[in-house]
Order: sequence, then structure tokens, then C-alpha cells
Amino acid sequence: MTDLLSEILMPYQRAWVEDASRFKIGLWSRQTGKSFATACEAVLDCTAQPKGATNLWVILSAGERQALEWMEKAKKWAEAAKATVDSYDEIRTSADALISRAEIRFGNGSRIVAIPANPDTARGYSANLVLDEFAMHEADREVWAAIFPTITNELSGMKRIEIISTPKGMENIFAEIWHGGGTRWSRHRVTL
Repeated sequence: MTDLLSEILMPYQRAWVEDASRFKIGLWSRQTGKSFATACEAVLDCTAQPKGATNLWVILSAGERQALEWMEKAKKWAEAAKATVDSYDEIRTSADALISRAEIRFGNGSRIVAIPANPDTARGYSANLVLDEFAMHEADREVWAAIFPTITNELSGMKRIEIISTPKGMENIFAEIWHGGGTRWSRHRVTL
């Protein structure tokens, strides 16, 4: 798989995937492969788990379209990794409703769940967490308040939080963490 990563990923994407820091933030330009890299990392981490030692990744995207696009990348990575995927589901409250979540379940019991970000859907997961395009989230402060207890709880099994986004001004949680989040954050910056 290492050879595959070298062939497919750009060096900065590979640096992201290989960085196992618990707190990771990425300030990346548009169309630089943020979802591609985070999907790769989540799939590789899930597939590396032994059977029964389940792992959960939750991806909060700015909206339904972005969540489903992210999952398409994850499905392609699962195929490239020759992973055993038991199921893929898109859960909706009604036939014409937006997704409440999309889920990949791997043969070893690990899962990836992608959801459109809002404070209510963000609560309740004890998981590795990716905030995809976090500067674009409409209710970023409320989402952050909803997930903060989970990521700061040492009893949650030291789950990882990864925040990655294109910048969008200075009046959002993403900008505040990027510019003042302290030394605990592993920072990745990709410019044009």
C-alpha cells in the first residue's frame, strides 16, 4: 500500500495521511485534495484494524452534497485498498429527505459515517472526527460546542480530531484554531 500511496498522493497529501497526531488542522487551497486525503486516511485506518477491534470515523461536511462526495472518495479508496466492505448505506428519514448519514461498514467491523454538519447530528459520537471544509460550516460554533466534550474527554479512547478547510475570513472557529489553537495542533498548510 505504501507504493500505492506514493503513486497516487501528492507529497503534501501523503504527509497529511501519515501524520498520526491526535489534533491535526489543515489550511489548504481549493481543489488540492482535502477530501481525497482525509478519505484515504480514514479507510486505511479502518482497514488496518484487526477483526473485532472496531474503529469509527465520523466526517462532518458542510452539507449533504459534500458528505456524499466525500463518501465516493472513501469507497474508491476502499476499492484501491482491496478492503472488504460489508455494506454501504445512505440513511434518510423519508424518500425525498436529505441524508441523515451515509455509512461504510468494513468486514472487520470498522465504520466510516459521513453526515451533513449541524449541532444535533454532531452529538453523541465517540469517534475519530474529520471536520471537512470547517470554515464553510454554517453553524460552526454550535457544531464545535457539540463535539468539544467528546474530543476533550480522555475516556473516549484518545480519538483524533482533524480539521481541514479552505480559508473563509477570520470570523469562524477554523480561523481561530489555525491562528491561536496552541501547540497541540499539527498544522498542514497548502497554498497554490
